[in-house]
Amino acid sequence: MGIVDDDIRRVREESDIIRLITQHTQLKKVGRSWKGLCPFHNEKTPSFTVNQENGRYYCFGCQATGDSIEFLREIDSLDFVAAVEMLAAQNGIPLRYTDKKESKSRNRRKELIELVAEAVDFYSKKLIDMDNPEARPAREYLKQRGLAGDIAARFSIGWAPDSWDSLCKHLSVSNKDLVASGLGGINKNVVEKDFFSPNRETLLLSVAGNFQKGKVLNIKTHLMRLKSTQRVRSCTALIGLKKKLEGLMN
Repeated sequence: MGIVDDDIRRVREESDIIRLITQHTQLKKVGRSWKGLCPFHNEKTPSFTVNQENGRYYCFGCQATGDSIEFLREIDSLDFVAAVEMLAAQNGIPLRYTDKKESKSRNRRKELIELVAEAVDFYSKKLIDMDNPEARPAREYLKQRGLAGDIAARFSIGWAPDSWDSLCKHLSVSNKDLVASGLGGINKNVVEKDFFSPNRETLLLSVAGNFQKGKVLNIKTHLMRLKSTQRVRSCTALIGLKKKLEGLMN
């Protein structure tokens, strides 16, 4: 079981390895290659080189080497199939699978990821909406921490309003989808509620990988209560890629 070989080959050929790697480290063109600090180990002198023509990288310091797929596997701790799927999504490449059941499962996963992406957008807009006075304390707090403006937008920082079911109403999907995506569900009183509802008026720091073309491919969300600024819990919704925002919260 897996992805059809021709599709894997196409993903390798059409992935822009420079665009991918510069999300994690700065690169400078030197001759026909690109050079920068290695994202896999600490170093002061750049020893990491990337050849855009053949789509491969190599580090003279730690000997890390590979192509776009291997880079994504290493940097985000993904298995092979997940890395290929992520690159395919970034480049708009449809994938075929060698097993029909697996294809159905992957399509379902894609649907849930898109649902999470919509939730991220919903909470992000709640934060930046200047006509929303309830979110003003959150915006002021982020400004004090140097996380406002483009940084807030880059990491899709959001704000959960004082409501039990605002997201559920916005998404308007089945309880099955809410539960599967980790975004909400029906409680014991048969009342629909958001996952984040126990922590209303809360800042949401979305740790997600590769926000390319407006798409969230995987997401792990950390919650921080606004009044105390203390992180209250961590929710894994379609467990994901690791943009290291932990330092921003300390």
